[in-house]
Amino acid sequence: NPLGGRGLTHLNPGIPWVKALKGFAEDRVTLTAALATFAFKQKVRGNWVALQKLLDQWGRYETEKRYGPPGDSRERRQAANTLIENEASTLEQLKTDSGSSNAYLDMRMLRQMAGLGLGHIFEHYLGDPSTGNLATATAMELPMLKLFEFEQQVWEDVIGDLVTFVVLQGLRYGPREVRALGRVAVDRAGGSPLWVVEPKGDVDLTVTASLPPIVQSDVAVWANALSSIAQAEVMTGQQIVPPEQKAITALHVLGVDDVGALVDAMKERGFEMANHPANAGGQTPDNQTPEDAVEERLVAAVRERYRARKAAHVKHFTSDAREKKLRAADAGDEPPRDVGKKPPKEDIEHVDPITREEVEDYFDWFARMPTLEDLLDETGLTIDDVDES
Repeated sequence: NPLGGRGLTHLNPGIPWVKALKGFAEDRVTLTAALATFAFKQKVRGNWVALQKLLDQWGRYETEKRYGPPGDSRERRQAANTLIENEASTLEQLKTDSGSSNAYLDMRMLRQMAGLGLGHIFEHYLGDPSTGNLATATAMELPMLKLFEFEQQVWEDVIGDLVTFVVLQGLRYGPREVRALGRVAVDRAGGSPLWVVEPKGDVDLTVTASLPPIVQSDVAVWANALSSIAQAEVMTGQQIVPPEQKAITALHVLGVDDVGALVDAMKERGFEMANHPANAGGQTPDNQTPEDAVEERLVAAVRERYRARKAAHVKHFTSDAREKKLRAADAGDEPPRDVGKKPPKEDIEHVDPITREEVEDYFDWFARMPTLEDLLDETGLTIDDVDES
């Protein structure tokens, strides 16, 4: 725009229609006020004396019929009165049709044209909510939503370019520790130099600007989508969406403030859950899933507790052979027997009989065993970890 120097706004096509709509509404108000000024017209045959006499009659009628005769408590004008006139006087009612139905359609047309010029804004956003319904709120508003999102994308690109320029200047003229993060390559082949930012090592110097969504996100839909992606990644063993992008999307959907700081903290931990039992003992092997690690830790803890309890009460065993055999099984020197299968005959013949004292001792030992909750607390696991594994 050579006049303003800042260009024409994209709302410029709708400004004439807005002015036309404003003038139309003002004219309708003027016409309505004019129709309310006079309601009847009366013709009188005669000179000004006859006209003055009629005015006096109307004045007395107004006073008497509104307030009633003296002593009457009525204050309201009497309705359905009888008008008496002679052939010399004629009283007619003026046409009071304001044409409001046609005026509504005309104003609606002007409002629609103004809304189109202002960016495809539907008329229920311009003062007429009666035209809004479920279709306009879901499907028909999609073009308007696309235009708004396009406007957001324009500003996201502008903000991203500005911040990228700041990063570029920091790499060129900033402190030494900043300049060590990357370098700036200059291409002067064209009329103006092109600056290219090249990071050093694994430094990420890309800048992405993101604005909040126009409409409120459906948290349940996004949660199901992210869950499906995570399940697909576990099943295929391949990463479909980068962890950083999934974290940003989830935090935006939940409406969390300061997403950048949270994502940076997740990056430092390698996107692992803080204080999670699976990460407490270090990284798991590459060929081992977190579920397998939890299960292995739980089984190992149960075995260790079982061995400790049994070792504390092994002195109650009546048979030295049984004690040696149990200690050998605990040490791993003897493979465990197959549960549910009939043992060999020679093993049956050499089994010492179980005494009542041993049975009672085992029942007492079992009663002193910790509960599942206590065992999980000591091992640093939760019941959810067990269920997941």
